[in-house]
This record gives sequence, C-alpha cells and structure tokens, in this order.
Amino acid sequence: MSANRFVFLLAAFVLIPLGLLAQQKYVPTPNEELYGTWVNTVDLMPQERIVTASGIRQFLHTTDTETQFDATLIIDSKWVDSEGRICYKTHGTETSGYFKGSNWQGLERVSKDGKVYESTWVSTGRNAFNPQNYPGKIDPKEPEYRLYYRTQE
Repeated sequence: MSANRFVFLLAAFVLIPLGLLAQQKYVPTPNEELYGTWVNTVDLMPQERIVTASGIRQFLHTTDTETQFDATLIIDSKWVDSEGRICYKTHGTETSGYFKGSNWQGLERVSKDGKVYESTWVSTGRNAFNPQNYPGKIDPKEPEYRLYYRTQE
C-alpha cells in the first residue's frame, strides 16, 4: 500500500470520525437547570451545594461561611429521561478541601419542576477523565448519593 493511500485511509476512518465526535461536545448555557443554590438540612449529608458555570461550592452546614470543598464543573452531556427529568454527566477537580486535586465524575438529575436535585459520583483520584468511569445510575441506596432542594433565589 502506498504512503498516500495509507494517509487517506487513516484520515477517512480515524481522524474524521474523531473530529465529528469532538464537534458534538455539549456546550452549557448560562441558565442550566443544574445551576443554583440547593439545600438539604434533614438527611445526613452536606447541607448546601451551590452550582454555577464556574463550579461547585459545597458546605457541610447551611450556616457555614467556609466551604467543605470547591470544585471545577464540566458538563459533558445533557438529556431528558423518560420521566422528564433533566440529566447530566459531569466531571471536575476539587480545588480546595481535604481532597484538593482529586478528580471525580458524576451523574446529576434535576426534577421536571426544577425543585429537586439528585446526584452521585465516583472518585477517579488523580487519574484523568475517562468516559468509562461514570456511575452507572443514580441510586439513593449508595453512599455517594446526594439529594437537595432548590432554594428561593
């Protein structure tokens, strides 16, 4: 096989499909349903989570002035499930707190009415983002499950 033909085949079967995948990356809007201040003062979990385009700020108690952690937030994909809930695949890196520098990948879900936020995550440690590392589902029985309610903003 000639070198020119090999380059053509490489481009046709590898590089072009990869380029198409890159073009399908989700671009978040300034008013994502996920963005807002979320609280849960009943269950044993961090009580407040603020989600913005800039990232996540999480507080152990709603009265705390210092965060439990701050993290970057990248929304990889968004879809609506069969019950009308808005779902996201996300990943990020903790930028403060005990696990500063650790990476995570998560599933996030906002109820159809926009008032309930559920999430779960897996820590990937210092490993780079990998699409295969997302949690399989949001399961209230898992220790990484989080449940929050939107505050009036």
